[in-house]
Amino acid sequence: MASQVIFVCQTESNLYTKEVHITSQDSLPESITTAKDHLEYWVGLIIRDGETLVRWWVEDENGSTIEDFGTELSVYVNKYGKLKKRR
Repeated sequence: MASQVIFVCQTESNLYTKEVHITSQDSLPESITTAKDHLEYWVGLIIRDGETLVRWWVEDENGSTIEDFGTELSVYVNKYGKLKKRR
């Protein structure tokens, strides 16, 4: 059974969403972890463009929060405006 989760990024002035399709409920935790790793760059690009991150999280199809990441990111914007992975 295919389903989807929605990653939500809330900034001080906007709300951004990305849908991620999940092929099996059994793979949900792995799928969220994998998608989170990729979508951190998406959130980083939003921040790089001048937005201030309030928090970001993932919801199920019914709008219930599955996991809240707060402001935690493994990427940052350096002084030259480039996205870099934290070490």
